[in-house]
Amino acid sequence: MALSKKKKKSKLSSGNKTKPKKGSEDNRQNSTANFLPIIGETSKEEWVTLELKLLDWEFMDFRTTVRSDTHLFTIKDTLKRRHGQIRDLVICKNAFKENNEMQDDALTLKDYGITGNVEGTSPPVIALYYDFKTADCANPDPILLSWLH
Repeated sequence: MALSKKKKKSKLSSGNKTKPKKGSEDNRQNSTANFLPIIGETSKEEWVTLELKLLDWEFMDFRTTVRSDTHLFTIKDTLKRRHGQIRDLVICKNAFKENNEMQDDALTLKDYGITGNVEGTSPPVIALYYDFKTADCANPDPILLSWLH
């Protein structure tokens, strides 16, 4: 056992440098040490303010500012967190019409033709109209509907 410790010491002191393993901390430090930011580089992120309007109920309207490369599923997730359990969520650009419906969740706002402004300037305001059904709309609560009779 003492012999193996001597061999390890002699390897370390002999001056032979071993190459750091891929993904090791030394290798990551070396790769970031040579990075120099470009001076005067401007951010190319485009920002847009979305004015989200619930169809037929203006009290739930709100605004949020996002990047123009935000996917539609992210916006739908924001609406689901805001309203709770919903289904059949429909989002339309500029007006609530079938030909304005934004159907593909994988597309970004930029893919739908919504472009923004770079940071430092005021982002454009784009109106998105949305509608949904509550998750339990098929079996509504009779107590809530009792006022109709």
